[in-house]
Amino acid sequence: MSESISARIALLCSSSVDGRGRSRNSDRYGYTLIEVLVAVSVVGMVIALLLPAVSAARESARRARCVSNLKQIVTALHSYHDFHGSFPAGRFLSHDARYLAFGVPCAGPTDRSYLVSILANIEQEVVYNSVNFEVSIFSNENSTIHSVTAGTFSCPSDPDSMYPRSGDPFKRLPNVDSSQPNWRSLSRTSYAGFLGIHGLWALPDANRDCRVDPVAIAMANGCITDVAPVSFGNITDGLSNTIVVAEKSTTILQELDVPHFPDLREQIGWWFSGQLGDTLLVGSYPPNAHNAVHSPNKDLWTLSASSLHRGGVNVAFADGSIRFISEKIQSSPLEPMFGAPIIDSPPGVWQKLISRNDGEFVTDY
Repeated sequence: MSESISARIALLCSSSVDGRGRSRNSDRYGYTLIEVLVAVSVVGMVIALLLPAVSAARESARRARCVSNLKQIVTALHSYHDFHGSFPAGRFLSHDARYLAFGVPCAGPTDRSYLVSILANIEQEVVYNSVNFEVSIFSNENSTIHSVTAGTFSCPSDPDSMYPRSGDPFKRLPNVDSSQPNWRSLSRTSYAGFLGIHGLWALPDANRDCRVDPVAIAMANGCITDVAPVSFGNITDGLSNTIVVAEKSTTILQELDVPHFPDLREQIGWWFSGQLGDTLLVGSYPPNAHNAVHSPNKDLWTLSASSLHRGGVNVAFADGSIRFISEKIQSSPLEPMFGAPIIDSPPGVWQKLISRNDGEFVTDY
């Protein structure tokens, strides 16, 4: 009995109590409230410091993937050129008799894009072989390719291009009952070819006996035109001085939706369509023109190069090189109220890089 009491007294003495009534030994196993708050604050500061770095690293990876996509596209264009002797046309006319205006063969609507032409060159032979070239690219017979999402055609920084969105391809066709919507999943692209500096319709004209307006022929000075396929020999400014393809973000269209075009996001950017605003650009607008001018004509800016990369866009030159072009590059001025190009204004550096045959050799930009 006495031994038990002695043991208890020894235990109490060894675990002495401080003035606050707390065992000193307990300090080894817990933290005060102040210590916890300090630790949480430090962790929060570390996270706050790391987040921008993580975000920057992710964007750097997305941008590198975008560069890789453009490299694959321009390489595919070169492979196409090696076989056909030219780049593919930017847009074709449909000869589907169901949609010919006035029954004239050259009065068909815009059809497939240059991206359709290079499918086999980016290891998408199955998709290419699924295309029915005898009918309109927008028809039900070609619905199997409408929702195909080729990773090469989508920039990771452009989320809307990564997955199909609802849209109605029949809105692009004449002689169709508009009261019967034909909505389906349609895939988009982040990349478009340059028709030239000017927005024009350089196609066979039924009013000219199916000939192209000579003025339009001269103005179609890009590398992915609808006048005639462009060969390396037609790029007299030099392959390393001429842009072929650039980014054209579809996600940016979210902020461009306006009352007179409420379904802009659904109706623009389709990878299989050879229409301006889908897979064709014009150089009269500077990169990211939606940031340059504030006006009601925002849907016009779908014709400009654009991206969600900070400060500019990635572009592919005719020699196969990929470069980043600042959105602040010197460009022809835009009319401040409506955002339209000012007629007869001299070309800027941006326009000179897009024209394949203006005799201007730009080295400093």
